[in-house]
Amino acid sequence: MGFSLEQEIPVMEEELSDVTDEIEEIERRRRELDDDADDFEQRKKRLGKDWRELQSQRVELEAKIERFGGYVDEWESTRFVVRELTFGESQNLKDIVSSESFDVDVELQEIEGTPLQGLYRSELLKMFVEEMQSDGPDDPNDLPEMLGDWLMEKCESINSVGDTEVGNLSLEDEIN
Repeated sequence: MGFSLEQEIPVMEEELSDVTDEIEEIERRRRELDDDADDFEQRKKRLGKDWRELQSQRVELEAKIERFGGYVDEWESTRFVVRELTFGESQNLKDIVSSESFDVDVELQEIEGTPLQGLYRSELLKMFVEEMQSDGPDDPNDLPEMLGDWLMEKCESINSVGDTEVGNLSLEDEIN
């Protein structure tokens, strides 16, 4: 299954448009608030909270679109071929990370340590990605963090239970 930044950017741009429309609607509703109403302060606070959350989403989306567009410009292709893991592969990885994360003293029956979430996600991403068709890094763990997180989300979506519809995603298609 393949994903690409070229296809992801238009999806993010559409989401950005929706968020911007919601912000404008909240601003319109705030202007129309009746300041004599009993629940004026409560409604004003709720709209303000919603507005701040949407503004945060908008800033994040704008940053992603800009960064992903830069990767598309910098690399000739940004297509990633990923696969679904088997149950055994997933369980084996959990065992490897657990053995790296914890010190077990059998005699004293003590376990010390903290799960290494970063190691787990890093190794998991390597297992998911079969091929990286880009002029960028050869190893998925060498991708910029924002791009690695995006790719990890895509990989997890095909490896989780539920109705997931995955197409051929690309940054170039997203920008154009």
